[in-house]
Amino acid sequence: MDNKAIKNLESDLWEAADLLRQGSKLTSQQYCMPVLGLLFLRY
Repeated sequence: MDNKAIKNLESDLWEAADLLRQGSKLTSQQYCMPVLGLLFLRY
């Protein structure tokens, strides 16, 4: 994967996390595990 592909993947993952947070009626306890997983993948 080149740098541009990694940046695109990162952008897509963060957009998905934002949609999960904004578009659902889930509490922070319910969506924290998927978001923490994305953070783990980032680092």
